[in-house]
Amino acid sequence: MRARSPRHGAGRRVSRRAGGRIRSPFVAVAALAAVLGMGIPAAVTSAYLTAQGTATASSSVGDWCTVPSPSGHKNVYRLSDFTSVNAPDAGGGSTAVRMLILPVVNDGSYAPVQPVPGGTAGQVGARLWSCTEPMSASDAIKLTSWRGAYGGTQSFNWTVAPGGTVSFPQARLAATGALTNAATTATTSPGAELRDLHRGVNHLGGQSGTNADPVTMRYSWLLTSGRTKGADYRADPVCAAKTCQVTPGAGVTGFGNVFSGDDDAPAANAVSGNSATYLAEKYYADGGVWPQTTTQVQQLQCRSRTRLLTIIPFGDWGDWEDAQGSSCPANTLLTEYESRTITKNVTADAAPTAVPTVLQPAGAASVDSLLRDTTGTKIQWVVLEWWGSDAPPADLEVEVFVV
Repeated sequence: MRARSPRHGAGRRVSRRAGGRIRSPFVAVAALAAVLGMGIPAAVTSAYLTAQGTATASSSVGDWCTVPSPSGHKNVYRLSDFTSVNAPDAGGGSTAVRMLILPVVNDGSYAPVQPVPGGTAGQVGARLWSCTEPMSASDAIKLTSWRGAYGGTQSFNWTVAPGGTVSFPQARLAATGALTNAATTATTSPGAELRDLHRGVNHLGGQSGTNADPVTMRYSWLLTSGRTKGADYRADPVCAAKTCQVTPGAGVTGFGNVFSGDDDAPAANAVSGNSATYLAEKYYADGGVWPQTTTQVQQLQCRSRTRLLTIIPFGDWGDWEDAQGSSCPANTLLTEYESRTITKNVTADAAPTAVPTVLQPAGAASVDSLLRDTTGTKIQWVVLEWWGSDAPPADLEVEVFVV
């Protein structure tokens, strides 16, 4: 039997045959080996005995596949452990989903299980792990990230609160409360608002005039409509102008479209072995404003003074003002003009450009100051959701990380 050594610490190991079905328990194999005198690799037996994971194996030669253990990596979450939520719908009623809302900060607690290819330092991301093939074709998944707007008196309703011995990856913001579809106020429930922003039923009052859309100014996409593990794994939603409205989309149906369950899969697009990586991007600038661009231009300026009979100055020069055309006015009997050209900085709205969602190091900041950040550079609120009728096996996991 060929054993594959773990690449990310103790985790859940399974052995697969064609079709990815898990075979007989490893204990049975070990017993059979004892009878027949077969050698069982020490790396496999010791891994099976660890308290951090379980293992199963084929009764014949097979390949070992590993996923990270949530007990050893607090920023890894099994889909089967997501909280059951009856999320209110815009038209009334509710939908049963599984959801987690996580406070993500750059304090080392969200360190990647393995190095992340192609990420920017501090960038928020998610990696899907699995050792199962095939997977549900009907279940759906959506992962989003949000800038907070809770710098006032908003009250956080926690299932598990961060602080003390509870790290940020272990914290859970409660996704409960009435439907929220309005601009954020001092009494807004953060958990309900983030739940409904993620599900696309909260528009924060909507876009108006020439202002940037308030949802777009808080939203970072991780994994939703338009992205799969293929060539579109880094696709960005379309935004043509400052007034564009970028929404979280409907998610991705079919776990096989976003997970890789094959430990031998070559690195391509989102996939590397039995993992698939997705990085957060956004359109807004720090603080939730539309990005600005500054360019330098040559500006003609004019000033004038009064004179008498074209030859005798009468009065002081006025202030320099930008010319309204390509030249200053011509001198007159009573007015003399002077011109100059200066280099001037001109600020305007930038063209829409997707950029990485990056968190700055938390440093010595307190838990409360991180939770109250509204710039999007100290905390991102990551929402993980899946729904469907097929219960996912325990080896389908989401790792949330900060590069």
